[in-house]
Amino acid sequence: MDGTKLQVFISSVMAAEDLSAERNAAREAIESITLTVPWAFESSPAEPSPASDVYLREVRASDILVLLVSNTQTAAVQAELDAAQASGTPILAFVRSFDASEETSERRELLRWLRTKVKYRIFATLEELKDSVVGSISSEIVRGYRNYRERLKEQDLRTLFATREDVPSLIVSDATRADKTGVASTLGELRDWYPGIDAWIPRVLGDLDSPSGGGRVRVARLGQETAGVAVSRDKDVEIRKLSTLYVRPEFRGEAVGPHLVHAEVRRAARDRIRKLYVTYADELRPDLEGLFRRYGFVQEGVSAGRYRSGQAERVAGKIFVYDKTSADEFAQFVKRHLIQERGSRVRRDLRSALLIEPPTISGTAEKSRFQWVVLSTSRAPEDDYETCRERFRDREWDFVSLTGRPASTSHWSHRKRNWIDGYDIASEFYPLEIHDAGGESMICSILPRFADALIPRQRQLALLRPSRLQVRPDNVYYRAPTMHQDLRRGSRVFFYVTEPEKAIRGYARIKNTLAGTAEECISAYGAMGILDFAELEQIARSNRGKVLAIEFDWYEEFERPLTLARLIRLIPNFNPQGASVIDGATDRRLRGIA
Repeated sequence: MDGTKLQVFISSVMAAEDLSAERNAAREAIESITLTVPWAFESSPAEPSPASDVYLREVRASDILVLLVSNTQTAAVQAELDAAQASGTPILAFVRSFDASEETSERRELLRWLRTKVKYRIFATLEELKDSVVGSISSEIVRGYRNYRERLKEQDLRTLFATREDVPSLIVSDATRADKTGVASTLGELRDWYPGIDAWIPRVLGDLDSPSGGGRVRVARLGQETAGVAVSRDKDVEIRKLSTLYVRPEFRGEAVGPHLVHAEVRRAARDRIRKLYVTYADELRPDLEGLFRRYGFVQEGVSAGRYRSGQAERVAGKIFVYDKTSADEFAQFVKRHLIQERGSRVRRDLRSALLIEPPTISGTAEKSRFQWVVLSTSRAPEDDYETCRERFRDREWDFVSLTGRPASTSHWSHRKRNWIDGYDIASEFYPLEIHDAGGESMICSILPRFADALIPRQRQLALLRPSRLQVRPDNVYYRAPTMHQDLRRGSRVFFYVTEPEKAIRGYARIKNTLAGTAEECISAYGAMGILDFAELEQIARSNRGKVLAIEFDWYEEFERPLTLARLIRLIPNFNPQGASVIDGATDRRLRGIA
């Protein structure tokens, strides 16, 4: 093995089908990358060891495995895949396109396995295969480096620098007739979970011809390719079902799913929907439960045999509250909506926080984990956590008698997962507004080139060439650590884009803030944000070694940008070159005008 390059193992059937052209194309693509060298069985020297020993040894020694999939599968290829998984070797799969009527059971079984394990790309020509191999391996190398950098959080990061991928613009929009082929092809990949989907797809395509039919189809595109699809349909007055959410395997990890869910939730709010619910296959729970929970969906039950005999569907729902509540009313709001309407039980009331037991999930014996709910919007969760911890110090028996469960030594160490605060309540019942929640909002000035990468304008993306966009609905904004003591979780940050735009594009809610060194920020947020390590160090050198990281989510784009002239009328002392802290009343005026 060349010690200066990464070895890439080429795996495919060799006797059952003739894939020599595809293997040659993959080898040429790998050789074209400066940092990689291919290993193919047909090009290896003769050895006295059994063939199976040779290729499995090379799989374990390789840095990446490239799998070429056609219409058959063999035990040898499966052994290579198992060896790669066991040794932690990344698998990049490339699937030759086939008409569904020609697919063998072997191919379907392999694709089912791949969908639950790895990402893959579909190709129709050798040129497409070459491009996909080069792009996927390059991305894997970049991801590997970033992961390596994160593992060095305790070491000196000053010799490292951040490498960013150039990724195409992500555009999420309503599907049109021109999207029919991409929508049908994407939905067709769901056959393993929904055997009857072929009869349903024409109905979805019919919604593109007749938008008034009640169905809504939303498509996410990366560059010129369909990356994911969301389909929703009204079921009753003010009730809507998110019928389908699917991201193609080759685009997973690019935040396509969060963009689609975020867009569906916002559209439901604009349509004054009272409840949005979704069902998904139980085996997809590890991938989808956290995503839906992030946008306020709560597990409601399990439906057995809904689409497949012997298989379960998870049901999750989100309630929309079109109301405002104040800090004084917040505790009553929590008790009414989170406890009474949901059927949760209060197991401990500490005034500033409640320990609640959510109800059993319908159709199962599962119980949701106990959660602490912060009842005060004017105190940070850590303060309430310390209060509760002091109450329970050296009294774990109290927890046992209270819940009937063994006390967990890690109960307090996982407080971030076990706590619900005002930020979480506002997310769960979006578009709920909590007024006078403590803390201040902030207007941050940002250069246009950074704004285009951090908070792209969805209505203008279709006009842009593929650009360096960090395609995430959540992100991190770095700046000098001034006035950070005024910001808190749940505050808003308004993004003022400097010349020549000179306007506020929109705002987001602050999820967390961190005032720390460049090393601490990189360790905490990794690839998020648009500044590399050297740029963070430059900010730190000018600010006593510190950088302020503002992690935000729930970005809302203004229908009309709020211009500098209008801003100065509202805030006479506004500084367009820096950062301005604003109170709650000014915050509401800005959002109301825009």
